[in-house]
Amino acid sequence: MDSLTDAAFVDLFDRIAEYIDLTNVTKSSDIEYEMLYAITLLKRGIRKAKRDSTKKKWGGKVKLLYILGRDGVPSKGKKLRGKPRVSFARRAIQFAEAHPRSRLALTLTYGKKTAQKILNKRLQKRLRTLAKKK
Repeated sequence: MDSLTDAAFVDLFDRIAEYIDLTNVTKSSDIEYEMLYAITLLKRGIRKAKRDSTKKKWGGKVKLLYILGRDGVPSKGKKLRGKPRVSFARRAIQFAEAHPRSRLALTLTYGKKTAQKILNKRLQKRLRTLAKKK
């Protein structure tokens, strides 16, 4: 996770947040618990799925969640080989502490839908103030 830029990590977080409920998360262990819960739900869905394409799609999500929870994203840079990696959960908490008004921090506090509503209200307010200045 330490090899990813902040923008790439936020994109990865948004994809993961579609499958995990990240409401009222304050510790990295909470995120890891939610990831394990999502893995069990997806595995149950794989067993009950009727189409092979659905099984393949959800199997890929299970693999992604498992790898991110276990050891983060494998780095491809030569400088980071052999160094301990920061896990997905720990990097998310660190990013939220560093950027408390970001989408990621709001998602960890309020959940994905409410965070999006808050960001939309902020955008509308900013647009209104810009329109008044002209």
